This record gives sequence, C-alpha cells and structure tokens, in this order.
Amino acid sequence: MQVRHSRWTAEDARAWFAARPRPLGCNFLPSTAVNQLEMFQPDDYDRHRPVLVRELDWAAGAGLNSLRVFLHDLLWETDADGFFKRLDDFLDLCAARNIQPMLVFFDACHRPEPQPGPQPPPTPGLHNPGWAQSPAVSTLTNPTQWGRLERYVTDVLRRHGTDPRILCWDLYNEPCNGGFDGNSTKATASARLVTEVFAWARAAGAAQPLTVCAWNAPRPLAPVNEDMLDAHGRALLAAQRTAVEHSDVLSFHDYGGPDSVRTWVTELSTLGRPVLCTEYMARTTGSRFDNILPILNELNVGAYHWGWVAGKSQTWFPWGPAGDPAEPALWFHDVLRPDGSPFNAAEIELLRASAQLRRTA
Repeated sequence: MQVRHSRWTAEDARAWFAARPRPLGCNFLPSTAVNQLEMFQPDDYDRHRPVLVRELDWAAGAGLNSLRVFLHDLLWETDADGFFKRLDDFLDLCAARNIQPMLVFFDACHRPEPQPGPQPPPTPGLHNPGWAQSPAVSTLTNPTQWGRLERYVTDVLRRHGTDPRILCWDLYNEPCNGGFDGNSTKATASARLVTEVFAWARAAGAAQPLTVCAWNAPRPLAPVNEDMLDAHGRALLAAQRTAVEHSDVLSFHDYGGPDSVRTWVTELSTLGRPVLCTEYMARTTGSRFDNILPILNELNVGAYHWGWVAGKSQTWFPWGPAGDPAEPALWFHDVLRPDGSPFNAAEIELLRASAQLRRTA
C-alpha cells in the first residue's frame, strides 16, 4: 500500500472507490459499552469480546461490509501498548468477517470532560448518556496540550496507516458541534483543530484515504452571507470548508428526508470525489432505511446508518433530555435487539438487498 503525504487527486480517489464494494455499514458500538472508552479499555474489552463476536456476526449476516468505529485519545494516553493490542484484535475480528472499519480520531459530541476508568451507568431514558468527546473541551480549548493530540494521531497512523484491514480514516466527527453540551465557545478551537489534524495526518502518512464530515448548515458549498453569521456559524462554516477542501473522499451527515440527502450529494458531487454518508437513519426525523438507503444506492454513495444493537448507548431514544425510560414504540436509531432480533425485519432485508447490489454493480 502506498503511503501518501498529500491530498489524493480526485482521479485516485475515484479509482480507490471503484476498486471495492461501496461501503455499507453502521456506526458501531457493542451493546454492552456505554461509550468508546468502555469499548476498548483493558478492564472492559475482554468482557465485551464475546458480544463483539456475536454482533459482528450479525452485521456480516445483514450484508454490512464496513463499520464506523470511534477511538479516543485517552485510550492511547493511558495505555498505548494495550490499546493497540486490543485494536489489533478488533480489526482481526472484523477482517475475519470481510468488514473494513472506518476509524474516527476525534469527536465534538456529548460528554465534554471524559475520564478514563469505570464509566458512569446510563441515565434511564437518555440518548447516548455516556458518549465522550475527544479531546475533552478543556484540552480542545488549550492548544498548549495539542502536542499530545498530535503524538496520538501520529502514533496510530504510523502503526496502522498501511493496514489493509482499515478502509479509511475519519479525522474529526462533527467539528464545532456544541449542541449536546451547550458550549458555543469551543467552536473556534474546534475549527482550528480540523486544520491541524489534517496536517498531522498528512505528515504521518497513510495509504488509506482521509475524510472529515460536513454535517450542518451553513453547508460548505452553498451560497451564504457570512456577515449574517455569528461566531459559531463562522467557525462551523470554516471547519466544513476545510473538510471538503482537504478530504480525499468526501463525507456528510444528514438526518433529514430524501430532498435534504439529495441536496448534500448533489453539492458535494460537483467536486468529483467519492461521497460517503457517514450518519443517517433517525426514524422520527424522517430519515429511514426505506426512504434514504435506496437514494444512496442510486447515487453511488457509501452509507453508514447510526447504531446497530440496542444497548447501553440507548440511542433508540431521541436526542434531548431524558424522557420516559420505557422502550419507545418507534425507535430513533438502532436496528437489532440484544438477542439479535430486528426492530423491523424489513430493514434487514433492505440492507441485504443493498449489499447484493453493491457486489454486482
């Protein structure tokens, strides 16, 4: 595999995309983990491993060929050698099932100040009660600590930047997202970190493509009057423009209906690069398998829905404050119950049909 230190050409990116089945996957966390720390920490991983085996088997059986999996800087900081050993085992489990994960370095969503060690139990009725920002906001807003973040990215890429088990690298999930912690002041730092992490990743080198998602208005390629934006809006626009200007393959998130998804794909496709939808499917917002996945198939876009097996992340509940802890009649995210039975059997059949299309296209 050829290590690259500069942005791929659009032609090379299209050739990479054409050489493999279009990615069909999910944002993956084992049902017994409340967040990405609990997934990989030394005291937790062995406990989760039988669950991982079972839930990866179910993913392969539904036709999924990729997973979007979140790492965390604290996993590396507290136990780098052990973290790499556990990551290597997880990648082996995926490879045995012909699944190539997309690995995510940083994330601006949810709990702002995570700590290593035992994670808090889920709050009943709350969506994603333990998910952990990476880096912590206190680190994000203190650039004197960014040297550690650079070393983390560099070390991971030097070890796995030519690993054929890995599909690609998602450098930063939803930069500038302050909606879950009420923190609007972190946006400027978050936008700057997007630029920095691209530079760190290019310097380290990787044979797999790099991406950062566009995910919110103002959309990076849409006309916008920047004078009408507040500081957060300007930072978000800058981050998203950096994402589309530096990504080898383009990615976006959309939890709206078909028209919204088509708008994203139409705009991003003007840049001539492959497009991945790395988050969709929130049933109560109008983003469902039956109305979105056929569009992504039609437009030749990679598709990663949110969630797989319902569990400690509780993402069958909607975004927002904790509500009724009883199982909702219509799940928000997630596809399978802990016993492997589907919330909606028709969704599994649609995934399998999409996987067959991807093998024969």
